[in-house]
Amino acid sequence: MARYIELHPVNPQVRLVEKVVDTLRDGGLVAYPTDSGYALACAPGNKEGLDRIRTIRQLDGKHNFTFVCADFAQVGPLAIVGNNAFRLIKRLTPGPWTFILKGTKDVPRMTLNPKKHTLGVRIPDHAITQSLVAEFGAPILSSTFIRPGQEEPETNGWEIQDSLGHLIDVVIEGPVGQGEPTSVIDLTDDVPEVLREGAGDVSLLQAHHVRPGHQAVPQPDGPEDRQTDVGGEHRHQLSLEDRLIVLAQNHQGAQGEGQ
Repeated sequence: MARYIELHPVNPQVRLVEKVVDTLRDGGLVAYPTDSGYALACAPGNKEGLDRIRTIRQLDGKHNFTFVCADFAQVGPLAIVGNNAFRLIKRLTPGPWTFILKGTKDVPRMTLNPKKHTLGVRIPDHAITQSLVAEFGAPILSSTFIRPGQEEPETNGWEIQDSLGHLIDVVIEGPVGQGEPTSVIDLTDDVPEVLREGAGDVSLLQAHHVRPGHQAVPQPDGPEDRQTDVGGEHRHQLSLEDRLIVLAQNHQGAQGEGQ
């Protein structure tokens, strides 16, 4: 049965957050609240964790798993982001949005859509979620917790614990921002398209010429408007999975020195 942990919605208890993150590092699966319902999370590169999420949600191989980031700086090693997409993401985050982007060559293939080589990116506006990512020291791999046959995500930790606690290692009890899933925006061609209207207010996209369910009208920004790997540096010496592990280990070490 899952371990049931209640976290403070504004100031999550550090000791308890550390226990949750230890579970992620040990290969476990966590159900946690976000600004748009509950989600399931595991560490990047955890194939068993991905398979468990697929089983619980009954997902097919086309699903875009999402990397939950603390801020935009963590997006760079994960995704190819054009100038228009860069401006849009910066404008809308943090918040209840998922952005579909092309993954970089360093992202483990098992986390990508097998045909499109895409992934989801999230920067939530939620204290508990942010505390988990901060303690982990790198993005965590996640999927909205929507049960098979349902359209809305789970919103209560105790209900998850009662019905599905035997399939999960940790269930965090805490408030969600909204009871809707994220709004999903496809930015793979740097031409925004709303794939799902959810908790994110799609009317905010009007300045970017986006209509719900329609592609935006491309707005050329000159010859410099091309897709680039955010950060502009070479990242081929280590795989993303290895770098995420190193980031997490360095984060742990820094904390240990500060104690």
